[in-house]
Amino acid sequence: MPTRANHQLVYGAGRLESSVNVSLVNPNVFVPSGKEGLTWAQVPAGPDVESRFGIVGNAPEGAAAKVRIALYGESGPLGDLTRELPAGGSVLASTQADDAIGEVSRRAGRHLWIMARADRPDLSFFSATRHVKSGHMTGEHGF
Repeated sequence: MPTRANHQLVYGAGRLESSVNVSLVNPNVFVPSGKEGLTWAQVPAGPDVESRFGIVGNAPEGAAAKVRIALYGESGPLGDLTRELPAGGSVLASTQADDAIGEVSRRAGRHLWIMARADRPDLSFFSATRHVKSGHMTGEHGF
């Protein structure tokens, strides 16, 4: 049984084409009892870009959970932190924010790797990155 089906639209009316991908997720996925949630992704970092990301539970009715986040830069581990994932909510962050994630991001180099774990197995990661000068944006999902 497939876990998701993807649809992609490519649009171009000039020099810069864009692409939108939508995933339809199958909720009927076997999850063993006690399975930990894990999602990870890489986002661009540095003064030329702002990456915003969110960590969510795929089931909005799922319980609140503590999300353990490990951050890595080009030279290795940068730090660990914990954020509360509220029921039906998300953990949001920005590489340019004036907080712990923003501070760590400024030490990451050109890329920041994020690994998030929680007791609930349905974690997902989504990001949007904007180039500061051009305003061009890209989005990505975690794995």
